[in-house]
Amino acid sequence: MDFEKLLQTLISIDPQYLVAGSCIVIALGTLWLAMSLPKKINYLAKQVREASNHIALADEARKRESTLASVRRFESDPEIRNAVRHIWKKTKSPNGTDYSLLGDEDRFQVISFLNYLDGVACGLKQGVLDDSLARDYLQHVVHKSVSGLLLGESGDTWKAGTPLVDPEPFENLILLHKKWGIEEVHPLFRMIGHGVTK
Repeated sequence: MDFEKLLQTLISIDPQYLVAGSCIVIALGTLWLAMSLPKKINYLAKQVREASNHIALADEARKRESTLASVRRFESDPEIRNAVRHIWKKTKSPNGTDYSLLGDEDRFQVISFLNYLDGVACGLKQGVLDDSLARDYLQHVVHKSVSGLLLGESGDTWKAGTPLVDPEPFENLILLHKKWGIEEVHPLFRMIGHGVTK
């Protein structure tokens, strides 16, 4: 059958039959779509869940890497190391650490060190750093530094002097100090000297 005969046959069919036939074809297409749609939706939902899980895992890995990089700065950044070394040498005493030995000439080193810790506190507050990992590494450092250098509070192993800096600009660090608490510190990792030991 050639195309012209097919065209004449279609033209000669009663329009009501064409409309009815079209409706049947549309109804069958709709029925097929309705039957296959839940499978497609479930498949798409599964794909979205898997993609979300991959994104969450990547975000967590990125957060851990950022935290480790921040913590490593405590040992590797020359300015922070010099500030910590200066404070440690100046406050070393037979009874532990004596922050009362610090004077105005030590203010720059104290501020440099506290700025580093405050940067970590800001990163934790904004959720870009991993709290538990940072806490394992820095809880004792934050506790002793905030207590002795910012709040003028003595502890078992240190004597506080009059704070050399205004604590107000270090609000995030003080909030972190309160959040992490002062209970006995048993971190998974401890900073010792220039290395990290397990």
